Amino acid sequence: MTFLIKLVQKYQCDKHHKGVNSWTDFVSMLFCHHSSADSVRDISNGLCSSTGNMSHIGISRPSNKSNLSCWQRNRDTVHSTRQADAKRLH
Repeated sequence: MTFLIKLVQKYQCDKHHKGVNSWTDFVSMLFCHHSSADSVRDISNGLCSSTGNMSHIGISRPSNKSNLSCWQRNRDTVHSTRQADAKRLH
């Protein structure tokens, strides 16, 4: 977790987040991988069914479908923008 926190702070990934932060997204993608979820609905419903256990891993509330899909849709755009900025600075 500390490695992820350092990266988030370095690149300010959570600066303007609304509802879903990087940690919640990371846990959601781990859940997707381990549960073999096929859709955002499967991820959201699976995380909602284990709400009581989420506080133990640092998530106050599970993400809904729209937050997860919006986060995933915008994630690559932010990443490619930061890469372009880094290349321009060097």
